[in-house]
Amino acid sequence: MRKRTAKQLGTRHDLNYFKTWTRRKLALALLAACVPVLFLAWLGVQGLRGDSVPYSSGKMSRAHAVLGKQCDTCHANFVGTLRVGGFRKHAQDQACLTCHQAPAHHADLVTFTPTCGSCHAEHVGSVQLARTADQNCTQCHSDLKTTHGSPHMVNAILSFGKQHPEFAALKKPDLTTIAFNHSVHMKSGLLGPPGSKTRNVDLECSDCHRPSGEQQGPWRFGSAQWQHASANEAPLGPMRDSREALMGPISYDKHCIACHSLPFDTKAAGSVPHETPAVVDGFVRTALTQYLKTNPAAWRETEAATRRIPGVQQVALQAKSPDDWLKDRVASDETLLWGKTCKQCHAETTSPDAHDSQLGLPKIQPASMPTRWFSHSYFDHSAHSAVRCDSCHAAALTSARTSDVLIPGIDSCRSCHSGASNSSAESGCFLCHQYHDWQQRKPFKPVYTIPQLTGQAD
Repeated sequence: MRKRTAKQLGTRHDLNYFKTWTRRKLALALLAACVPVLFLAWLGVQGLRGDSVPYSSGKMSRAHAVLGKQCDTCHANFVGTLRVGGFRKHAQDQACLTCHQAPAHHADLVTFTPTCGSCHAEHVGSVQLARTADQNCTQCHSDLKTTHGSPHMVNAILSFGKQHPEFAALKKPDLTTIAFNHSVHMKSGLLGPPGSKTRNVDLECSDCHRPSGEQQGPWRFGSAQWQHASANEAPLGPMRDSREALMGPISYDKHCIACHSLPFDTKAAGSVPHETPAVVDGFVRTALTQYLKTNPAAWRETEAATRRIPGVQQVALQAKSPDDWLKDRVASDETLLWGKTCKQCHAETTSPDAHDSQLGLPKIQPASMPTRWFSHSYFDHSAHSAVRCDSCHAAALTSARTSDVLIPGIDSCRSCHSGASNSSAESGCFLCHQYHDWQQRKPFKPVYTIPQLTGQAD
C-alpha cells in the first residue's frame, strides 16, 4: 500500500488561490472603493451648497437651534477681535461674546478664567446651557485663591449637599426699621377689621406675602383704592427676572390698613393718611379747623382727659378762644400720634435735625425692608409654590422680634436638595449661583441680521 506524507498531500492545493479575482471579490472591492468616494463627494456637494448639518457633531441646544446650519457663526477664526473667516474645531470666546456680552466673574480677583465652551457644552442635545456641572465651579472654589488679598468667602466648597457654608443672611440680624411681631399676627382668632361681619380672623402668609408679579388685588386687609394698584415697587434682580421669584414689598395701604387704622380725634371722623409727619400735621389742622367752622361753639366745651399715652399725663383744659382750642387740640392729637400710634411701628431718627425747627415735628426713619435676602445667589419662590410657607419659614410662628431673620437655613433646603440620590431634587451650583457678574454688563452693538442667523442670506 502506497503511503503519502503531509508534504506530498500539501502539493495538491493551489496556494495562490487568494490572488485570483473572482466576481464576488471584485464586487466587494469596487463597493469598498466607491462608498468613501461617494461619501466624500456628498460632503463636498453639501459644503458647496452651504449646508453645515452633515459636519455637525451633534444636535444643538434649544437656545442655539437656529444656528444649526450656520457653523461658521461660532466656529470662526479671530485675530484679536477681528473675524478673519476660516473654520476651526473649537469655538473661540470671541464668537460667543459677539452675541453674549457676559461679564467675567470677579475679573480683578480670580486667578483662572475658563473658556465659554468648557462650561457651556454644545452639540450634546437639546439641553439648558446654563446647566453647568459642579466641577466647573469647584475647580476654583474647592481651594479658592485670589490674585491679591484673601477671599471674602469660604475658600473650600465642594457641593451643596456635603460641604457648603450656611447662608450669609442668617449670620447677621434683620436691620428692618419697621417693628413687627410675627407671632402675634399668626395667632388664631385675631380681632379683625372694625365693622366686618366676622371680627375673628386667622391670617395666612399670603395675606401679606406674594411674589412681585402677583401684587394686584384683592388684598383681604387693604384699602379699596389700592386693591388694583400695580406693584412696581420691587426692583428686578440682577441675575434673573424676579417678578415671580421674589416676594413683593409690604405696604400699609395694601396689607395693614383694614385692621390698623390711624384715628386721631373723636371730633373728626376717619384716620390720618399714612404719610410724612408734615402731611399728617397739615391733615390734622385742616380737619379740626373744618370741624370748628361747622361747630363754632365747640371750643367752649370741656372734655375729661381719657387718652392713655405712655409717659404723658393728660389733663382737661378749658380753652380761652377758638385759636387756643385749635392749638391745644392739635397738640393733644399729635402727642397721641407721635407718642403711641406711629411709634408702634416706626422709630424716630437720632440725627441732630430729628425735629423740624419750625413745626416741631419728628423725623421718622425711612422704611427699610430687604426685597432680596440673597445678594450673591438666587431663589425662586414660584418653583416652590406647592410647599407651605411655614414648612420652610417655621420660625415665623414664634418670632417676636423684628431683628429675627426668618429665611430658612441650609438644612431646610437640604431636606429636598441633598444630591444624595437620584430621587432627591437637583442640587447643582447653577440652580442658585451664576458665574457671570451681570451687574457689570455693558451695552453692545448687535451684528447679525435674521437672514444671516438662519442661513437665508444671499
